[in-house]
Amino acid sequence: MFILQISVFAQDTLNVPAFFPDTGDPALLDFILADTTETGERANPNRYYKLGRDSIYIMRGQLLVDFNLKIIDDDDPTNSTRPPIIVRGKYDDGVNVKDPFAFVEDGLEVYFKNIIFTGIDLDRKAGDWTGPAIFKSDNTKGVFENCVFNQWDWVIYSTGANNKIFIRDCVFRNNNINWHPFVGQQFYCGNVPLDTLEITNTTYFNCNAFFVGLENNITNYVRFEHNTLFTSTADMIRARFLTNGKFLSNIIYGNQVLGETEYERNAGWYTSKGRHASIFDFDTVATDLMATAGLTEADRYIEIKNNAYFWPQEVKDFWANNDSVSGITWMNAETMAMFNDDANYPYLTDENNVEADPQFTNSEMTNWMISEIVGYAEKFRTGQAAPLRNYDAFVNSGEMLMLQWPLPESMVYSNTNLMTAGHDGLPVGDLNWYPDKKVEWEALQLTGIRKDESIELPSKYSLSQNYPNPFNPSTVINFSVPKSGVTTLKVFNVLGQEVATLVNKELSAGNYKYEFDAGQLTSGLYIYQLQSDSYSEVRKMMLIK
Repeated sequence: MFILQISVFAQDTLNVPAFFPDTGDPALLDFILADTTETGERANPNRYYKLGRDSIYIMRGQLLVDFNLKIIDDDDPTNSTRPPIIVRGKYDDGVNVKDPFAFVEDGLEVYFKNIIFTGIDLDRKAGDWTGPAIFKSDNTKGVFENCVFNQWDWVIYSTGANNKIFIRDCVFRNNNINWHPFVGQQFYCGNVPLDTLEITNTTYFNCNAFFVGLENNITNYVRFEHNTLFTSTADMIRARFLTNGKFLSNIIYGNQVLGETEYERNAGWYTSKGRHASIFDFDTVATDLMATAGLTEADRYIEIKNNAYFWPQEVKDFWANNDSVSGITWMNAETMAMFNDDANYPYLTDENNVEADPQFTNSEMTNWMISEIVGYAEKFRTGQAAPLRNYDAFVNSGEMLMLQWPLPESMVYSNTNLMTAGHDGLPVGDLNWYPDKKVEWEALQLTGIRKDESIELPSKYSLSQNYPNPFNPSTVINFSVPKSGVTTLKVFNVLGQEVATLVNKELSAGNYKYEFDAGQLTSGLYIYQLQSDSYSEVRKMMLIK
């Protein structure tokens, strides 16, 4: 796969200038729109548009995308110059462009890599009720890798049904506004089903709300792993009807600083009416809605493991000194009761989560940010206007458009206990701040297999039923081998045809977990088989998409 991708980059990549040399006009929008044949079809539907480092690309209009779109910059870790910045420009009448990328045709493939998107306009102003990407199409796959989203009112919206969104190694920063705590949302999908949301090794810095915003419908699968969430004003994870997801090894620091009032609780601002706001909040799902996915409450599979959360003392003091405001908890009582009810919710797990201060080493950044967000909360609660919380303006003497590179914030921390506290033995939080550990994590993803050293060595071979089952698109297979030997774990369709080899290697004695992503397979019944030495066992599993 990687060789093919490199080949495609080399043979089918088109360099895009920031400006047309003959007119000096912004080139990105016109360049992409004009890349067609004489009959109007895309010249090459799989083309990659490559932008240039240290360049500004001004969007002079909104791009309504009804074709596969791939915009990239080079993968070159030795290049220290700033990646290309895409900026909202103005229409001919001087009005600012909003929502520069809108995906409007079903079944698209969308890919952005090594791009900076900034909501600061050409007048150096923020706040225009706009975001960089809106998915209006159904069944679309959107991938964002190593991108920066800076100072938007919202970032990625999915209003089409059954989309798949993958966010990897990105930074969401300064996505806030000073007049409302919910304006400044990172990912939001409202009232429509979402197929997949995966967010890994991503940092959220100085944002307002909804790092994961899923409202009022079924989301088939969420993976939220090794992310660092540094401050928010309102709820950061809204996924109360989630049926299948895992939240692993994240840092959650200084979030939901606004707290909640009794009025907000009874009105259902942050969760179901009457329930206390908390970092994790899940509720029962309407029976007819569950039926559309072929599920019951007992089928819900949610893992919340090895996360670290912390509120600085200044935040706790703000809650304590304001009689009308209640603080935020890890889980409210109703959610905790679901996780403790193994009879009705056998696949809900809350383990190894700790309240611990990461002790970020950039104390100037931490002190400024906490002071600013607590100051905002104090002003909001008393009906006063608050200044814009823009970290670039603080470190760059007011300049907000021309981002400092590397970015001035740092999520490196000094709490040694958290350096091995992840579910995989790696540091909690975004591993991009620890490049050597990120390499280890990537190696784990390639193998898919993890050995559990916390359990004593098994005395016999075993192959467990996968969970969740049915599943979409990811499931976990546990197995044990009592002695070293070549071990295979394979998946077959009902015709007996092999469709995937998950493990084929020498394994030492131990207990193993394989996280199987069946995103490339079709719905149906599958058989998985474990073989080692003279042992062989098969089990069935059901993929429902």
